[in-house]
Amino acid sequence: MFLFSHDHKIVRKIQDSLTPQKRRVHDWPRQYNARGRLTYLDLSYLDLTQLPPELWQLTSLQELTLAGNKLTKLPPEVGYLTSLQKLDLAKNKLTKLPPEVGHLTSLQWLTLRCNELAQLPPELGHLTSLTLLDLAFNRLSKLPAEAGHLTKLDWLCLLNNRLTELSPELSHLTSLRWLNLSNNRLTELPPDLGHLTSLGGLYLVNNQLKQFPVELTHLTGMMWLNLKSNHLRELPPEMGNMTSL
Repeated sequence: MFLFSHDHKIVRKIQDSLTPQKRRVHDWPRQYNARGRLTYLDLSYLDLTQLPPELWQLTSLQELTLAGNKLTKLPPEVGYLTSLQKLDLAKNKLTKLPPEVGHLTSLQWLTLRCNELAQLPPELGHLTSLTLLDLAFNRLSKLPAEAGHLTKLDWLCLLNNRLTELSPELSHLTSLRWLNLSNNRLTELPPDLGHLTSLGGLYLVNNQLKQFPVELTHLTGMMWLNLKSNHLRELPPEMGNMTSL
């Protein structure tokens, strides 16, 4: 009962920190485990510009939704939530992430789409349990080389960024099955992407590619490939080997 009361009181403090109108319109989805600890909390679409400090005491949280707020930064205390498996920060105004995000080593899903991120901390590479990473609609011009450590990643979306090049270390993401690089500024692809033998879908629409590396034709299990709106004049004849397309 004490543990339940502890987390319940923290949620009540968070509720009380909001205006009465926001408290009324929000459904306050949440879930407790058998020991009375909070494991799921939804604080989405509350127009938050900063996060309540009590949040970092909820160290049993496994899923936290903060989408649709007005957050410009995350405090370093986010690193206290080491039980998190899913973190949704979509549709905020984040310009950077703190290095402490690298402490969230249980994280499996990280959604950061529709923010204002221009760079990512190298500590992102510590999130080796990630299977989904959504970075669409940001301002990224490159990824840190440490992203190559995310070897469990299955789904990676970088749609609508400002990428001009890809780190060769991305070739280490051998579990990757779906990769979206559309609407960027890529002029070439690293041949080492041919090592992504699990890749089933590759989207490269609206870039500035002038050629398609022959090494990528070794990805014979690929079922979806979209190269529209590039500067390609021809494709390697070895694409005939990609019989699953």
